[in-house]
Formats: sequence, C-alpha cells, structure tokens
Amino acid sequence: MKRLLLLAFLATSSFAQNTVVTATIRSAADSSLYQNCSYTISLVSSTGQDISTSLVYVGSIPFNDPPVSGNCSAYGVMTASVMPNTAFTAPASPNPSGTQYNFNVCSQRPFPNGGTIPPQRCFSGIFTVSGMALDLSSQLSLLAPPLGSGGGGSGITQLTGPVTAGPGVGVQATTITPTGVTAGTYTNPTITVQPDGRISAAANGATSGVTSLNSLSGALTIACGTGLSCTTSGNTININLTGGVFTINSFTGCSSSLELGATITNPTCSATYSSTPTSAYIINSDNVDSPLILSSPFTSGTIVGSFSHSFATTTTFTLTASNGSTSPTATQSMTWNPRIFGGVGAAGATSTVTASGTTAVLSTGDALSSLGLGAETIGQTLGSYTPSSQNIYLLLLGGSHTFTDACNGFPFVVNSPTSVSFVNANGVTVSMYLYQSTNVLNYSSGCAFTPKVAS
Repeated sequence: MKRLLLLAFLATSSFAQNTVVTATIRSAADSSLYQNCSYTISLVSSTGQDISTSLVYVGSIPFNDPPVSGNCSAYGVMTASVMPNTAFTAPASPNPSGTQYNFNVCSQRPFPNGGTIPPQRCFSGIFTVSGMALDLSSQLSLLAPPLGSGGGGSGITQLTGPVTAGPGVGVQATTITPTGVTAGTYTNPTITVQPDGRISAAANGATSGVTSLNSLSGALTIACGTGLSCTTSGNTININLTGGVFTINSFTGCSSSLELGATITNPTCSATYSSTPTSAYIINSDNVDSPLILSSPFTSGTIVGSFSHSFATTTTFTLTASNGSTSPTATQSMTWNPRIFGGVGAAGATSTVTASGTTAVLSTGDALSSLGLGAETIGQTLGSYTPSSQNIYLLLLGGSHTFTDACNGFPFVVNSPTSVSFVNANGVTVSMYLYQSTNVLNYSSGCAFTPKVAS
C-alpha cells in the first residue's frame, strides 16, 4: 500500500512541473531599483487567506507547500521556483475556489553613509502562477513604492530652474520663481510668453468697442415707439413693453368629448387675461351665433344655439382679445366620435345589438361596457376580463383586426367579425363589427384576459 501511495505521489509531482518566476523590480514611481531586496512567496486562497501551512492537493495526494523566501540580486532581480497554481486543489476549509501566490517584497536597509537610515519599503501582490516560466517585472514594479535617495536606487532629490524643490527625500515643497508680472485682470492685454509657457510681461491694451452700426457712425439715438420703454445701464440698452406682455391666461367652458348625436346647447365660454383687454370676441367653426362679441370685462359669454353632429368631427372655438397693441388668440374644441364596447357573455351572440345608455346589449342579453369614444388603434388594450365559461366580445369600428393577449403576449384568437348596424343611445346608426373569442374562456387566477389590437 505504501508503495502505491509513493508511486501516485511521484506521478503527480512529475506532472506538476515547477514554474520559474523572475522579476526585475524597479519602482514605476521614481525608477528606483530594489537592489538586494528580500522576498517571501506564500500560497494563499482565492480570497487572500494564507494557506501555506494547510494541506492542499496535487491531484488526489495531500501536499504541504511552505513559503519560499530569498533575496534579489544587486540588480534587483528576483528568481524563484514554485509549483504552478493549476497543480493544486484547494483545501475544504476555508473553502476557497482556488489558490494563488502572495509575493511580499521588502527593500534592503543599507547602513547610512553620514546620514539617517532610510525607511524600508515593503509591498505585496497576489498572482496566479502557471506555465514553465513567468515574468512579473511590470506587475511588481507598478506595486513597488519609490525609494528616493539612499533606498537602494536612484531618484530625483532636488529641482532647479523656474520651479525649485529640495534637496531632500520624501515630500518636498516646490517654489516657483516670480516673473515680475503683477497678478490681476487686464483689458485687451498685450502679453509676452516665455519658451517654458510662463508669462513674463503683461500690459493693458487700447479700449475698443462698437464704432458703427450698419451704415451709421458717431453718436446714435435709440427712439422707443408706442408701448415700449428704453433705459440704459452702462453700455447696456434695455427695451421693454410698457405694462408687460398682454396674454390670454385661460379659455374654458367650450370644450367637450361627445358621442355621435349628443347635443350641447347654449355653451358658456370663460376667459382670464394678464390685464383687461379693450375688446374680445369668440367665433366657432359651426358658425352658430358667430362671432360672439364679449362685453367688458370680457371674461365670459354664452353662445346661443345648439351643437350636434352624427359623424366624427371637431368644432373649434377661437377667442381673440386685444389691448390696442397686440391681439393674442386661444382655442377650445368639441369633438364627436362613435363609442366602442367590450365585455363577456354567452356564446352565440348575433348581429342584433342594441344601446342602453353607454352600454351595448347583445342578443344573448349580456351587456358590453364602454371602452371610450373614438376608433380603436393598433397597440390599444381593450379592457381586462375574467370570464366564467363565457366568451369575450368586442364591438369595434374596424372589421379586419387581429389581437394578442397583453397579459402573456400570445395571440388572442377570435372568430371572423359579424357586421352590426348599431343604433346608439342618441339614435345615430353606426357601422360596427362584433368580435367573439373563438374559445369559451374561464379565468382562474393571476393575470386577466386583456385583448390588445395587434393589426
């Protein structure tokens, strides 16, 4: 048995060939070289927890992978040999999904040469190791903090020129050499810019402005006409309407949405204004008591007469008001449209459909509710229904529709529509079409049946 385990371990070990990891570590911040640095490479879980002292598995063989330690060369080169992460199976606890290696690197602390001992810089990074060779130079150099002077590498210790700093290590304050230009705001300035981009001289220029307007030149006079006021502030001329802009603030009472055949008698229209007008009148496209001349204060008026239509149309009412300078307008409208219906009922309804107020009664005695005024449109949902061994009926204006169920997106199957001559509650005959669901439907729970016009 021991021989079998040894053979299995040797076979697994030979399969997991070590990876040679190399890196030349030079801080990306100041190019300082990590000469003779020390490093420790330890196995961690995918969450960063140290498991170098825990059992991992190479294949099915338990294996302990202790940390690898060493020193960089005088040129900051690290070389180490570790088993690739792809060879390991992580332990059950702390139950990571895989393994990685943590690379911890510290700079050398040389003895001072007539100064203080520079601080030691340490950093770490976690990487996955695989393959026969892996170069981590760029990754570790990006993580390496700057060493400054005396930390094992080279770096800037002093700035000279227009911007000065130091000498010294760490954070140094900078000083900009003054150019002699006075800080402030200059008008139409003349400036001199040095090669390094700094302004070395600045002076105010000649005053400029408008010297002519179109073909006019010299002193100009602004004349304000009737209803205007003109004022000046510095170089700004303000032109305003005297008393503000005259507007119609509201126009109400002459709008309605009606079923075909409905009648509106002697409607009263009302209006409000930004100020009292000098005159106002209302006209309508049916030419009933039109124009209606309003009396002061011009806020309301009754149009004597009736408005009714047996076909789909719109009557427009237009108010015109004037304050002597301007005459704004406002409009309202009355619209007449047929009504459409939907509901549930017993199967077998015929073309005989009668009106009862705003409902339509089928030959089966079942009533369909109003779905609103105006023709149905593509994309419109036509009610929500919960039938109980019943059919869904739709009485519409179009005779070639297809439908889907807005609840689930599936086709909503209906029979070929039946042509209906529907006489509405106002005695107007409307050509319509009665759609009946092909299937007798039962609602149990969840989303109700919701027919939607697809085409």
